[in-house]
Amino acid sequence: MPSVTQEFKGRAKLFKTLEQSRAHFIPLGSSSSAAGSDEESFYQDEEEATKNDNITARGGEGIANASRDTPVSGRADSSRDMSLRYSRVTSGDGGSPATEAEQSKRRRSQLADRISNKLHAFFWVVVGVAVVYRTDFVRVLVEDERVDRLWFNIGLVCFSVNAVILAYLTVWLPHVRGIRVSWNVYSPRAIPTATVVGLICALALNMSLWNVWGFLTPLILFAVFIGCLFSLHFVPWPC
Repeated sequence: MPSVTQEFKGRAKLFKTLEQSRAHFIPLGSSSSAAGSDEESFYQDEEEATKNDNITARGGEGIANASRDTPVSGRADSSRDMSLRYSRVTSGDGGSPATEAEQSKRRRSQLADRISNKLHAFFWVVVGVAVVYRTDFVRVLVEDERVDRLWFNIGLVCFSVNAVILAYLTVWLPHVRGIRVSWNVYSPRAIPTATVVGLICALALNMSLWNVWGFLTPLILFAVFIGCLFSLHFVPWPC
């Protein structure tokens, strides 16, 4: 059985060991307190972030509620305003300045073309009238004995046929019958027939008047024919 002295020594040794272990655990306690402070700061940051998220969420809900509380007419008006503000410019007749400028330019171009055609026609009419006046064209055709009447009559018949074909295509079909189909579709034989008859007419008239004007006969007939043709520009056709 151990003695009292040994027991006292053992207790002293145990207290000494406890003191040493306590000395060793003091830094650990301080580090744990630091860790605890870090952990507390972490939790505080997390709580602040959570509060900010809640505030943001409440703000989004407020905006959504405000948009939901906005009347339908107000939203329609705003959408209509946006559509009007950012509407695409159309290429049709929308009344835009670009379209009006293009239409004005097109009208000026058409007017210039009409004036040019009228001046061109007027020039050839003047030339034809001058040739008829200088050559005494009508008197020669009616009274001159040098005219070959056989060829002249053939040319006169061919000219009458061509005049009927021209009147049929330009007056009867569009203005009387109201047919707007192309000549090649509705009357495919009219143009070839008029071409052949016109060639025969030109040959017959040149043969009949060659004894009067000689080599000038084709030029005189051409000027008179073109003058008569372009005089149709000044006939007030029905619309």
